[in-house]
Amino acid sequence: MKLALSPSARVLLLLAAAPSLAGAAQHPLLRFVGQPNEHLGIAVDGAGDADGDGVADLIVGATDRNGASTSPGRARLYSGADGSLLHTFVGTDAGSAFGNAVSGAGDIDRDGFDDVMVGARYDDANGIFAGSVNVFSGRDGSVLHTFYGDSEGDRLGAAVGAAGDVDADGCPDVIAGAIFDSNKGFWSGSARVFSGRNGRILHTFDGDSAFDFLGTAVDGAGDIDQDGHDDVIVGADGDDDNAFDAGSARVYSGRDGAVLYTFHGVGAEAHFGHSVGGAGDVNGDGIPDLVVGAHGADGAQPGSGKAYVFSGADGSLLHELSGDAGDDAFGVSVSGAGDVDGDGLADLIVGADGDDDYGAQCGSARVFSGGDGSTLCTVFGDSLEDHFGFSVGGAGDVDGDGLADLIAGAWLDDANGADSGSVLVFSGFFARLILNPDPPAAGQPALLTAVGAEPGERIAFAASLAGGGPTPSFAGTLLLTPPVLALGTRAADLNGMATLDLSVPSTLAGRALWLQSGRSRAGTFDLSSPIATVIR
Repeated sequence: MKLALSPSARVLLLLAAAPSLAGAAQHPLLRFVGQPNEHLGIAVDGAGDADGDGVADLIVGATDRNGASTSPGRARLYSGADGSLLHTFVGTDAGSAFGNAVSGAGDIDRDGFDDVMVGARYDDANGIFAGSVNVFSGRDGSVLHTFYGDSEGDRLGAAVGAAGDVDADGCPDVIAGAIFDSNKGFWSGSARVFSGRNGRILHTFDGDSAFDFLGTAVDGAGDIDQDGHDDVIVGADGDDDNAFDAGSARVYSGRDGAVLYTFHGVGAEAHFGHSVGGAGDVNGDGIPDLVVGAHGADGAQPGSGKAYVFSGADGSLLHELSGDAGDDAFGVSVSGAGDVDGDGLADLIVGADGDDDYGAQCGSARVFSGGDGSTLCTVFGDSLEDHFGFSVGGAGDVDGDGLADLIAGAWLDDANGADSGSVLVFSGFFARLILNPDPPAAGQPALLTAVGAEPGERIAFAASLAGGGPTPSFAGTLLLTPPVLALGTRAADLNGMATLDLSVPSTLAGRALWLQSGRSRAGTFDLSSPIATVIR
């Protein structure tokens, strides 16, 4: 496409005419691939800044056939800055499923580097399948704490999470689930909160009755009751209080262990509480909120799955989110995402590893606005039976753009051999243009790519030689100064990238050039951040 002068009105018409699919899409930042049969991505989380470079890092589990092999499993800590491997943690017990659960832990040892935790639900060190949890230093990979299940078959470490500062001692604490603990009935389940400072048990929470499986999922909730102590949320996806396996989730006080809220699933086999998360402040009231997944719930269709967002202030339902089709398993994983769209409110990510939109059980992960529950971004697995979205998490600001990024795992992806698994780190906001080469050369071709669009969505491209605006318009504030050059539209590919071929006139050498792209979404306009360059 040649750069050619056009009236600015034509740019607005291009934007208005660009059809849009529902929701925005993602910009891939990093991708990690496992070894054959490794199941990389069975668990994922943001690790905080583990190497002290100012960029958020990532922790990923790889169980090696989920404990069925003689390998103990492993977890890998990756740099968010460049994707390099910072540490590999390896289990000590063959078949322990070390890496089945991972989490950032905060700066446990207060050395200025964030630390991580890894669960091994089948660890036999304290009895067959008693389970274990290890907390590792982000700085040097050394073991800071090891916690063991106290009875055979407990499976401590089936779920792990950062608890925040539960005892208000200035040191972050951790929480772990022991889903087959039988303190209050066979497999009633339990969850324990451990001190980050000295490893002692701060709280033990037990399921009410047999087969509740309390501890299926655990996470820090933030200071829900505003008493200066961070609180926790625990799922029990086998709880039968409302119906068979309807499930439940409880929020416990970090100060004294009292139950602050109990939420119940609706309908048999909803498995409400299979995933839980602290959601951050989604409604702007200054109090952190909660998210709970129910991957077996009837949503848009039977078994499509649901996720629920609850107010931390009063327990009221803020958003009810649903999968698109039967057996999507929407809600198999949930997490707070941080502020993805820059509106000052925390957003959410929900996995649906049974999603068939791009092939049987390719899976998906969807990012939702905390403010209004609208879809900000949907990412799909790229091949059959990837089970992308089985694990999801907030990644922190990996790319340094001031917005939160996301991480999701596809533990059965065959990208590097059977069931090698893979992990994608991505930005969830349409906000970037890439010019290649930059700066472009006069009389030479160049490529202009918009990233973060929905697959198939048409993106309009525009340019100015006169300046970077701002220019008010019905499409929003163009950061281009008239006269504007309308460059055309292109459809985004499966990865959400729309690319335009440019032919830069030889007469423009030395001229400054401003570029911007946009799209139409449900009657409104979404404009990218602009870029500026000087043609060489």
